[in-house]
Amino acid sequence: MVRAINLIEAISSHLSESFGNSNDNSNDQNNDSNSNGLINNNNTNSYNNNNTINNNNGLSQARTFFVGGNFKMNGNKKSIKAIIDNLNSADLPSNVEVVISPPSIYLALAADAITAPTVSVAAQNCFNKASGAYTGEISPESLKDINVPWVILGHSERRTIIKESDEFIADKTKFALDSGLKVILCSFRCC
Repeated sequence: MVRAINLIEAISSHLSESFGNSNDNSNDQNNDSNSNGLINNNNTNSYNNNNTINNNNGLSQARTFFVGGNFKMNGNKKSIKAIIDNLNSADLPSNVEVVISPPSIYLALAADAITAPTVSVAAQNCFNKASGAYTGEISPESLKDINVPWVILGHSERRTIIKESDEFIADKTKFALDSGLKVILCSFRCC
């Protein structure tokens, strides 16, 4: 778990060094959140020496790096709590947003245990309906109710094993965004 914290710090340092020292890296493939909260790789911003983003609208904002960890179907209460304890006690850089994604049964545990200001929780999936007879599915409202602000959608395993189509993933993404969640969209079948 200490290795995970060290990895986050190393990534942050590397990204700051790689992208913080050039005047225009507008073609870099870095993740940026758009106004709807969707993470994508279609970066049209430029970066300056002060590690800020110069948006196309002329406004500058501090650059935030994103580090996500998808636990998939791994972990238990003890191991997830240990990871969260390490994140809570770590001296994480303020310009790095860390999002962990434990199995759904541990989402509330994780959301309740996180105290670090730059760490939050993502669900590994949500449905495109607010409620109804959809056994095993989770609505965006249920996620928001337990303080889970993020969701991963379109993961390659959901596409290949569960056979989710691009259209269904698009419907889920739109519904999640419209419901106020931030979305980590796996738009290519590579993750």
